[in-house]
Amino acid sequence: MSIETLQARYPVFTDGEFKNRTLRETVSLRKEKKPISIWSARLSTGIFGLTNCRSGNSPHAPKGESEVALGLGDEALHEFIKLGFLPCPVCHPENVSGFWDAASDSILRYYPNLSNPTKFLDRSVIPFDSRRVNWEKLAPFLSNMPNRLYVPAGLDDRDLGVIKARFTRLGFDLPPVGFYDTNSPTRFTEYNIA
Repeated sequence: MSIETLQARYPVFTDGEFKNRTLRETVSLRKEKKPISIWSARLSTGIFGLTNCRSGNSPHAPKGESEVALGLGDEALHEFIKLGFLPCPVCHPENVSGFWDAASDSILRYYPNLSNPTKFLDRSVIPFDSRRVNWEKLAPFLSNMPNRLYVPAGLDDRDLGVIKARFTRLGFDLPPVGFYDTNSPTRFTEYNIA
């Protein structure tokens, strides 16, 4: 782990609020609270999962303090669902013991159109889209926006203008916005936003 990673201050949700904390502080808090899950939310994708996710720890995955939010326990799980994050399709946080008991009420509260909580995993019903993330709540804890934002393919100029206006209101420069593309060497195809 690099010095930069150790010194970074990540947005961490615990005890009902976000605070910027180092990884060392976060691990200490986890120990104080006994065995408790640490959730990791990837800001660029709007996905949350486990801190040991092979996708999140791959060499091409962003890892800086403006790329990841962390949270402790069921309370953070509820908060990440409320903020618009979806479970990671690689590490499957929904397979963690107790996930559905902890998450079902929040899922049905924030996604009232779902007939049952497991529909939360159906990407034809709720597609991956970082526009869903509540950036307004997270922005005060970020020094920069993530290095890119993943949104669906096929957005038009109006959709892209709404994204740009939203980040301008937040006081941040808009990072590259694009979609996941398996044919691209960077797995990302960027939209041209005027």
